[in-house]
Amino acid sequence: MEDKELKKLAKDIFEKIKKKYYEIAKEMIVANASVNTSKEIKITDSKIEGIPYIPKGSKIPTNSEGKQFMFLAQINCTDLKGLEDFPKEGILQFWILGEDLLGLDFDDYTNRNGFDMIYYETIEDYYSAAEFKKMYNPYRENSGNLEIANKPCKMNFSLESSEKETFDYTLLEKLFEEVLKEKNIDVSEKEKLYQKVEGIFVSNSDGENGGTKCNGFPFFTQFEPRDEEQLKEYDTLLFQIDSGGEIMIGDCGVMNFFINREKLKNKDFSDIFYNWDCY
Repeated sequence: MEDKELKKLAKDIFEKIKKKYYEIAKEMIVANASVNTSKEIKITDSKIEGIPYIPKGSKIPTNSEGKQFMFLAQINCTDLKGLEDFPKEGILQFWILGEDLLGLDFDDYTNRNGFDMIYYETIEDYYSAAEFKKMYNPYRENSGNLEIANKPCKMNFSLESSEKETFDYTLLEKLFEEVLKEKNIDVSEKEKLYQKVEGIFVSNSDGENGGTKCNGFPFFTQFEPRDEEQLKEYDTLLFQIDSGGEIMIGDCGVMNFFINREKLKNKDFSDIFYNWDCY
């Protein structure tokens, strides 16, 4: 098949793939966060780094070796504006270990020895900024600067009507095979044809589901870390932090925290899947 004919066929196939995507793509309500530095960040505000909410009598979380975690972020659940299945009040809090991998365990993404996630159901009397600073002495491997925010940032959430499932390379390849089969297209230069379709896909891409948010579809710079069984078990994006502005995770990376939807409904945060990756 000549290159001109291959290009024409690739364009026709991509149009069918795109139509199929819009027919089958799942949609979800999402709480997107704008992340901005602010001089006025209250202790109970939704934020990335800064001074967290620590109830009087509570301690800063540590791992099994007694190493104190670094404060990563917290969400005041009232800011989520009633996002379905998420807590309506209280504070969700995320902590990570101050080492090169930021607490990530590639052999067990649920290993809480490198991160912690705490839910405070009610807001009570809490330690002041001065009191917290006296308590806070997080472990830092090689004493490096491992903060991901240039300055503490406030998160302002807005509830979006819907977000479509990411149209990624995995889905593109799957739909490509389906279209060939459904339309009974048999080509000897299948690999070349796919490359042409992929080129059209790249030039027409609407982007990925990045951003800092709760719920919705996750974004990865590398690959989906959950296997098929874990996709069912850890089926909900609890929280995602994306690089941009004052935030930098590795080389323009992204962090994801996943939970099972039923456990989320029951406010059971004992089993969390944590991942981060970068370019």
